[in-house]
Amino acid sequence: MTLSLRNRLIRLTILFCFVLSAFFLITFFYLNKDDYFSLSSLVNSLNKLDRFTSDSAYNSLYWAIITASVLYVFSIITSLVLFHYFKKKVSPEIFFFILFILSLSLQSIRLFELQLIMIQVSPFYGVLITRAYYFFRLFGVFCFFASSLFPIGVQFQKLGTILISILLLSFTISALMPIDPTRMNGFFLYNISDSLSLLVMTLSIRVLTVINFIRVSLTTRSRNYLAVLIAAVLIIAGDELLLLLPVPLISITLLFTGAIIYSRSLYTYYLWI
Repeated sequence: MTLSLRNRLIRLTILFCFVLSAFFLITFFYLNKDDYFSLSSLVNSLNKLDRFTSDSAYNSLYWAIITASVLYVFSIITSLVLFHYFKKKVSPEIFFFILFILSLSLQSIRLFELQLIMIQVSPFYGVLITRAYYFFRLFGVFCFFASSLFPIGVQFQKLGTILISILLLSFTISALMPIDPTRMNGFFLYNISDSLSLLVMTLSIRVLTVINFIRVSLTTRSRNYLAVLIAAVLIIAGDELLLLLPVPLISITLLFTGAIIYSRSLYTYYLWI
């Protein structure tokens, strides 16, 4: 995969993020045209679900919107900054790291569940949104893992093959995972019937990612890659805690800190080679 093609893919992904957010805002304001900035209609719709009480509906809604908005802004700004500084670099780990960062904004697709609840459509469409969310989440997990492969010696020529494999694997897992359309969690996603298997698989990929960065930091004896290792641990911890903590302040802080350290360390490293 050529450098120009990689840059084109990043631009297209960023454009898709903008289109997705614009579509969400247009449909959201259309459904709330009587009162654009009121969440009362959404809360009333959530109260009709057995999963939510009045207080929990408002809290879940508030933090879901805040988290998705903050991650979206962070994802877009970070990816644009990284793209600006690395668009002439052949570094494949930065390419996959940018895709991982962009996957955080794409995971805000779960907010479309709110609109489906408001218009009271079949849970079938909500299940599709849940599958799309996990597709983007798995895509991010595998992209971050891929960013750890190239420093340990994977050939640059295999970048395209790895990207296609990530897309196919993420799509296959998200399409085949069993989802219970009768139960929705506090993150506005339908529950996965076999969530333990998904968790084990995800954590296994995370562990392999950390092991790869440990290997790189030991073999290169570079302070920059030691910082990358620390950043990777922070990013993984923050990403995993997003769906565990009801108030994601710690998760977002870990993600922000890790992304900054990761980016600065790799930029410094490639500045001197």
